[in-house]
Amino acid sequence: MQNLLLDNRYKVQKKLNESSISYIYKAYDQKTGNKVVIKYEKNPVGSYLQKEVRLLNDFYSVPGFIQVLSQGSFRGKNFAVYNYLGKSLQTKLVESNGRFSLACVLKISEEVLDKIHKFHTIGYVHNRISPKNILTGYELDWQSLFIVSFAYSSVFMDFDRKRHVAIKKNALKDKNTLYSSVNIDEGYTSSRRDDLESFIYMLIHFLQGYLPWDPSKTDENVYKIKKNISVNELCQNCPIEFKTILQYIKNLKFNEDPDYEMLKNTFKTIAEKNGIHPTYDWKLNNDKMIAKVKYDKSQTFLIQKLMQSPELLSSSVHRRRASKTGKFTFELLNSERLEIISTSRNRLESQKELSRVDTVKLIEYPEINNRKKLLELRKEFINEARSSSCSLRN
Repeated sequence: MQNLLLDNRYKVQKKLNESSISYIYKAYDQKTGNKVVIKYEKNPVGSYLQKEVRLLNDFYSVPGFIQVLSQGSFRGKNFAVYNYLGKSLQTKLVESNGRFSLACVLKISEEVLDKIHKFHTIGYVHNRISPKNILTGYELDWQSLFIVSFAYSSVFMDFDRKRHVAIKKNALKDKNTLYSSVNIDEGYTSSRRDDLESFIYMLIHFLQGYLPWDPSKTDENVYKIKKNISVNELCQNCPIEFKTILQYIKNLKFNEDPDYEMLKNTFKTIAEKNGIHPTYDWKLNNDKMIAKVKYDKSQTFLIQKLMQSPELLSSSVHRRRASKTGKFTFELLNSERLEIISTSRNRLESQKELSRVDTVKLIEYPEINNRKKLLELRKEFINEARSSSCSLRN
């Protein structure tokens, strides 16, 4: 499919991955100039991809879920176009030598548990919670995590009767996986408790670097080890709260509504008790991110001086100068504010329009959680600079 143009808009560039049911391609949106992902199924029209698209359309207005940008068929098979995301947690785990720090695990728990809660609120269970199905955001969404691969998701509510579906034991058991719950391995109908059990297994793996039933490290039956291992043994290298969480999840009844807030608060307690600020082990790519902000190169020396001695801004001279020029304010992680003068008076007198230039690299770049806020600040910065330019010319 390389170089193929789908929907007269999306140009396929290269294959990123493939599963048992679909191919995943990186593509280019010729209308917006953005990267996108195209999922093209291997089987004829009417299978898993259509189900995934219908499900994602139910989540169109829910923050933190990928969006279906387009859909159609090509050569008798379905395709769907999604917004582009970053690497999976599985890839991040490999890059981190098989383990994440406690701060990183707590940050992941915060993000993923929130997404699972939202997913369950709509009436679905995912059934495939695992590191390969959780992706980091792309560019300005770098702090968010996105759950993907909804082809095997199912409903746990009978919406017509407004009640929980009944529990059954299927004749054909689901294939045992590293993160599947014991109930799923035994062939029982999945419910919310099973997503949460997969979730906590994943966190334990991240923190300890292994799960005792990892088939690559044991010759014993995966299901047998998973079923018989004690909570204490499984969580021996984790904070004690992990034992409490796992025991709570295992004691949930099939149709019981989990206490998500209690789980979230327990993870917060771990962070507070250990004096940890939850944060990812991987870093923001400053070079790519700060290139999105404009500033006048001629002020590099002044900016560096202000960064070294921000108290200079307290003087009346610098306050007056800053008020007559465009400025962009960065919120630092310690909540302090540092106003960076972006264009000088002399520069504005001769400059007809703002030109794109590189931004000085800050010592500590802030966490960016809201693309809309950044764009509004950038628009305000440009408008203020232009207004200053016009007033100086007059």
